[in-house]
Amino acid sequence: MPSNITHYLFAEEVRPLLGESWKNTLEKNPCVYSLGAQGPDFLSYHRFLPWQGKSPLHEVDERIHRGANSAFFEGMLACGSEEGERALLGAYLAGFLCHYALDMTAHPFIFSMQSIILRGEKLPPEYATAVHRRVETALDLITLRRSRGELPGKLKMAATIALDAGEREVLAQAVAHGVACLTGERYPQALFDEAMRDMKRAFALFGDPTGLIRHAARFIEKRRGMPPELSAMFPTDVESDEFDYANALAEQWEDAFDGGSLHSETFFELYDAAKQRAAQMIDGLGAVLAGEEKFSNLTGDVSLSTGRPPRDSE
Repeated sequence: MPSNITHYLFAEEVRPLLGESWKNTLEKNPCVYSLGAQGPDFLSYHRFLPWQGKSPLHEVDERIHRGANSAFFEGMLACGSEEGERALLGAYLAGFLCHYALDMTAHPFIFSMQSIILRGEKLPPEYATAVHRRVETALDLITLRRSRGELPGKLKMAATIALDAGEREVLAQAVAHGVACLTGERYPQALFDEAMRDMKRAFALFGDPTGLIRHAARFIEKRRGMPPELSAMFPTDVESDEFDYANALAEQWEDAFDGGSLHSETFFELYDAAKQRAAQMIDGLGAVLAGEEKFSNLTGDVSLSTGRPPRDSE
């Protein structure tokens, strides 16, 4: 999936495509919308420091990305009875639909770039996650330059998701209920609040314009014989190599989720197409919030990871 800067910028670029009522809602809840734009990724930031141990929410993040997930959204929609809470949930879900549209459109491309790098550099399979993150982080830099002519060191991502305690409480309750409806597992609401705060902490930590923190993380990884999974997450202001991460030259790439079909779209052709898709989905969200439509009618209940209907086993 694209990483946090790309998802934030994407959601901001979708805003002008929306109707006035949505623009007003998002102006009143900007950080909620931006957190929604990170989709379920905030769950993977829970206890993100290596010595904290793996959180059970990491698997929940994978489940939401991988399989049919309409039960998650329907569960969220069952929460928030007051007008202010419904508006907040609407802003969050509008952001989430941005995440959904970009992931389902671009994720096959990113997986293809990952495979090309693994083959080209003759890396072992255990480097797949590290290379996936490397592609995502490189696209963050490229997308920010294209969108705003800026570098990651100037963008304060932590400020974009600076929710107050009341906002976090409403969202944590809704997400916890949505997860219970999806998985049958009931996790304490406090875990979801912690995950939101952990993502904000991580965004503050990962600001690394000189690359020094990334180099230090890589040194530790090498000493421990680990793939560069953590160091690959640090965006820098300097491109680290000459690989064509956005496929600007329109080379062929293979969609492994569509029977190996060949494509030549650039990342930004997919990105721009996803913006139109996101705007259409958000336009239909009002009817869902009013109980007139099901959430699955917006998304087709396809996998965020593949853009295809999930297999029965998922």
